Amino acid sequence: MRNLTRGRFLAWALAIPVVVLRPIVVVRLVRFHPAFGNVLRSPLYYLLRREHEQEIGSRRFLDFAFWVGDTPNASLARFWRRQIRIVQDPLPAIFAKMLNVISWYWMRSPRMSRHVVSLTQPQDMASERINSKSYCASQFLDEDEKRDLRECLKLLGVIPGQRIALLHVRSADHDLQSSSEFDSKCANADPQTFQKAVDYLNELGFAVISVGNPPSSASHLRGVIEYHSSSARTPLRDLTLGSAASIFVGTAVGAPTGLPLLFRLPFLSTNHQIGNSNVTAEPFSYGRTVLVPKNMRSPNGLLTQTECLKMDLPNSDRVLAELGVVAEDNDGEDILAGLKELLELGDDEASWSNARKSLEQRQFYELFDSNTKLPRVCRSESAVISPSFLSKHPHWLM
Repeated sequence: MRNLTRGRFLAWALAIPVVVLRPIVVVRLVRFHPAFGNVLRSPLYYLLRREHEQEIGSRRFLDFAFWVGDTPNASLARFWRRQIRIVQDPLPAIFAKMLNVISWYWMRSPRMSRHVVSLTQPQDMASERINSKSYCASQFLDEDEKRDLRECLKLLGVIPGQRIALLHVRSADHDLQSSSEFDSKCANADPQTFQKAVDYLNELGFAVISVGNPPSSASHLRGVIEYHSSSARTPLRDLTLGSAASIFVGTAVGAPTGLPLLFRLPFLSTNHQIGNSNVTAEPFSYGRTVLVPKNMRSPNGLLTQTECLKMDLPNSDRVLAELGVVAEDNDGEDILAGLKELLELGDDEASWSNARKSLEQRQFYELFDSNTKLPRVCRSESAVISPSFLSKHPHWLM
């Protein structure tokens, strides 16, 4: 109780000068989540917000960001700190803990909540500017990071000028290292279902590089450069590899899925589970995505999209088992077909726009929007649900 009292006193003592300064400048505390994955997403959504505020000429803001918890790897933290005023390093960790307490009280006050920007929960990771044409994290790399990336590609044996496809097939091994009871292996995929897509990319001259997952999780795929388990891997390169890639292929769940958003890469998002309507619809918002849903099967057969949403199917092995529902991995043919659709759409905005206007896309999103609790943003620039998949599995339009 004493700590709470001290925290409350500190929060309201600092609120006094903040309120006094409000007519001149709005001081804000920006909360970033350092958990695996959000190291990419939290700063992204803050920078998109700041870009929007600058564009509309809104009030002058003085923002102080901090990681709620441990600071990410030093090289990653340094990368973000060049773009954002982040208080940790060089300031002591105790300072960030104080800001965390202060922001906790401010968020619960109608008068002070405007002085906190919290980017710590899935529902916070949404922006109508996710498809901003002016944003790309590649512009943030300094010369040392670019030189380090070239050295990485050389170590991996990538030919200079060769197109690169990043591949991430989600494994729960990373999560199981921290908890033996991790409960969302249903969001994984069998790496072998990506072999046909890898073969096709190799035929087109791409170097296919695996990213994400623990080093022990080998993909065992022919034609894949196993960066994620190589001696060339560093936390910084996990990020900067996105700037060298031309395309991103992989499962819908996993920290590396922040890379296509950061670096504006065409994204084949496979094995997406459509169910829990309380989770942000971010995967549908990034407009350079071809998305392949994961079929959900009950004892009575495949569940329709409406049934999945009404049942609020979570990414939970335990709950799905209790409901008698099984999540089925996309097969190799569906992944290959989605890849070809993504490559055909390419960088042609007119082609993407026409694809979104098809009857099947409109039917899919009408069902989705009418059965989800959290609104979908970027409705005019949404992801394209794989047309071949919808043709093969029309129950997603029911």
